[in-house]
Amino acid sequence: PDDASTPRGALRPLFRATDAGDGAKIRSLLYTDNPREEKMADSTAQLSSAIVQLNKAITDAFGADAAKALFGDMAALSKERDNQVDQLVEEIHGDTAVVHLDPLGQGKFQPMDFKKVGNLWKLRVGKAMENLDPAKVDQQLEYVADQVKVMNDITADVTAGKIKTAEEATQTLQAKMRQAIMQLAEKQRKAATQSTAPTPEPAKP
Repeated sequence: PDDASTPRGALRPLFRATDAGDGAKIRSLLYTDNPREEKMADSTAQLSSAIVQLNKAITDAFGADAAKALFGDMAALSKERDNQVDQLVEEIHGDTAVVHLDPLGQGKFQPMDFKKVGNLWKLRVGKAMENLDPAKVDQQLEYVADQVKVMNDITADVTAGKIKTAEEATQTLQAKMRQAIMQLAEKQRKAATQSTAPTPEPAKP
């Protein structure tokens, strides 16, 4: 059962909302402390929703096996993850806490930080951003926004019947993701070039 009165327990409603692609619910379970963190939380919720909606569209159009080929067996992975929640180690320090995810990924996942709000614990999306260059964070947010747009566009095309096969959906997704990465890299290159360009001296009278 959902019980966010402990940090470890707070993972269950967050996992369920993520599995359902419920962006609004995900957003309500994330703690933010400033506008940039709010953008990160919004992006996290939107990306989770986009993944679930695309998975559903491909399942409806081409079958469960086609969706598994693209996303893996999401239901089985979720069940395995949920069965391991009780094994996770939590460290509570006043109104902050850390939950170690080692059993979920044999050390592949970073610990998750939580903040207590009232009697409930929420995931601190900004903890991982504390020591990052704000410009790098903004670039990551822009990349996530591109991912969300690509997946939403493909979901719409699959639903409308414009994409005829699962293979076409996969190829289109991969091609558009590569294009988005290249466009963002080019934009960042231009911005870096402009920032290092010498400032012209004012004209002498």
